[in-house]
Amino acid sequence: MLTDYEIRGEFQENYRYAHDFWAPFIKDAQVYTLAASGYTWSDDERRALIKEGREPLELNIIRRPLQFFSGYLRDNINEIVYAPVEGSDQKTADQFTKLGYYIWDKGLGFPTFLDACDEAFKSGISLCGIQMDYTKDFINGDIKFFKRTYNSFYLDPTFESIDLSDCAFAITRDLVDKQYAKQLMPFIDGKEIDDLSMGYRDDKFLQYHPEFTTFSRNRNLIAYDQYYKRVTRKRTFLVDAKSAFYRDITDKSAEEKQKLKFGIKRFNDLRRDADILGIDPDDIPEIEIHTVDRTFVELNIMLNGQRMYCGDDKTGINQTYPFVPLICYMEPSIWMPSQRIQGISACNWSAQRQFNKRHMKIVDMMDSDISTGFKYMIGSVADPQDLQQSGQNKIIGLDPEHSPAGMDSVQQLTGGGANPALIAYQEVLDKLTLTLSNVNESSMGIDEKGNTQVSGRLAEVRIAQGLRGNRKIMDNVETSQQILGGLILQTVQTHYKPGKVERILAERPTEQFYEKEFEQYDAVIKEGVRSKSQKDAYYYELVNLKREQIVDVPQAEIVKALSMAGLSDLEEAIAKQDKILAAKSAQADEFKAMQMQVLNATKEEKLGLAKERDSRVISNLALKDERESEAQQNIAQAALDRAKAITEIASMHEDRILKVLNFVNQLEQQEAAGREAQKLQVAAQSDQITNQVTMSDQATQMQGQQNQQQDQDQMMQAVAQGG
Repeated sequence: MLTDYEIRGEFQENYRYAHDFWAPFIKDAQVYTLAASGYTWSDDERRALIKEGREPLELNIIRRPLQFFSGYLRDNINEIVYAPVEGSDQKTADQFTKLGYYIWDKGLGFPTFLDACDEAFKSGISLCGIQMDYTKDFINGDIKFFKRTYNSFYLDPTFESIDLSDCAFAITRDLVDKQYAKQLMPFIDGKEIDDLSMGYRDDKFLQYHPEFTTFSRNRNLIAYDQYYKRVTRKRTFLVDAKSAFYRDITDKSAEEKQKLKFGIKRFNDLRRDADILGIDPDDIPEIEIHTVDRTFVELNIMLNGQRMYCGDDKTGINQTYPFVPLICYMEPSIWMPSQRIQGISACNWSAQRQFNKRHMKIVDMMDSDISTGFKYMIGSVADPQDLQQSGQNKIIGLDPEHSPAGMDSVQQLTGGGANPALIAYQEVLDKLTLTLSNVNESSMGIDEKGNTQVSGRLAEVRIAQGLRGNRKIMDNVETSQQILGGLILQTVQTHYKPGKVERILAERPTEQFYEKEFEQYDAVIKEGVRSKSQKDAYYYELVNLKREQIVDVPQAEIVKALSMAGLSDLEEAIAKQDKILAAKSAQADEFKAMQMQVLNATKEEKLGLAKERDSRVISNLALKDERESEAQQNIAQAALDRAKAITEIASMHEDRILKVLNFVNQLEQQEAAGREAQKLQVAAQSDQITNQVTMSDQATQMQGQQNQQQDQDQMMQAVAQGG
């Protein structure tokens, strides 16, 4: 760290370097800013015109394009939304988004940011940043926004990037009293501020506070200078070689670092013996410790030239600046500072000067032409003042003794009136201010044929298309706002403790909330709907999605996007209606549950009857099997009887044998006919039983459907009567 003497010398050297470069730009930016306020003539030109008896007219035609850009930005400014990258934590991103809404609202973020944009439109550049305000929360502080005009800061002349990643230093100055200095620096002993000597004067930032050198002895003012510079520091990191994840361990104790080194050694030993232990080497983390040079931004605060603080900015932002530039037009390839950065006023300043000059000439021509008047002989009118009772009359008195030609002795010299071409040229200059700003009537929502009765959507589309020529300006604004959103996230992680976050969000922060790498790996910063016109467009998009049945948008979401007076009354009416519908739905669910109970009971009853019929069928089939078995037994008995008969026949004579055989054949034919008749009878009985069961099932099914339909009709009647 440099000593106080060395830091003051470095501060003075960098101030001179930046001042010598930016002085021409600041001079021109002052002229353009004055012209935007209606001050086009220089002091010398004003004195010369007044000496000639001419009034220096100031017709401000620059303000129209400036206010157009300002108004468009106010209608279309975006909210900052923290969205998770693929696979990251949505809940944490939502918490940051909600907290961002709160900070931009309570810290007057949007008015300050939009005012800074207006300054950039006029001069070409301004700053918007954040600082800690300890007025309410004197322990941790609250985020507060600030802006700086072009003549209250100096940046490194070599910077080209809008995120100031290539800016080596920055210098700012404020004139504050001692009490406000104590409020800005609660971490400094107030006695040291009280002991500061008064009467300090220097030649810095005279374009911003020229009164500082004159009134400092008579007022309780001190110079509050902030000198930011980039420095490099040795930092130690724990690195996962596979995932590229790293964590700063520089501030950890020596004992903790020794434990980490021991753990890394164990991992290396496991990887070396992986084959012996049967472990996959890819499953073992590859952890390493690296010491590298990292870039930081160091802040030095000086009061009346004395360094009072050296270290990180109190927002906790130490790797970049706690502010972001808002730039209108920038040409890094141009080294001339007055042409390197320009605003919209720079494009229209010459047109406004010519417009005022030409308009003064027209007025001069009109004043030089006597519209009415009288010539009279002296003594012919009792009171010449009677000739000047009305209008812009001028009277000329002629002495009869010295007027040989009488009334014709004096001749009128006429200027011929205002030139019509000059008046037409004024209209050209008036339109030229819009042309030079890349704005036309179509961009302002006016129809090309002068028709003002155009749809709002058509006017919006024309404005958006007309601004394509100035898309670069809007891109710069959006980029600056996104960078500012990243600065807010870092400050929240540093100063907003879990208890404070819970009071604001009414919920505890997630485990990933305080991860320092959350912005880099787990979230992307983008724009969301904020302004009234955007909310209206959002509302109509929701209505269209609902109408076209693309998405079933909830009714509450559409009402939430509606901008109207008495919205709370509408929400209460909708809540009452939802309560009534919920009661009806509950009643319908109750009837449905009762119906299901009845249907289940009926179903169980029918199933019992079906099981009873099935058991009866099984009994009938068993009876059939029994009868078939009896038939088989009868057949076997008949065969046995035949065998006995054959044995007896063997002992008979031949004639008797033939008679017996005929008799046996007749018996067999009778038995075969009996068996066939029995089979037919059993099959007929089986078919009869099957038909009875089938018809019974069909009748049961039809009866169940009829009962179900009757129950549904009764339920619908009951719901209708209950509504």
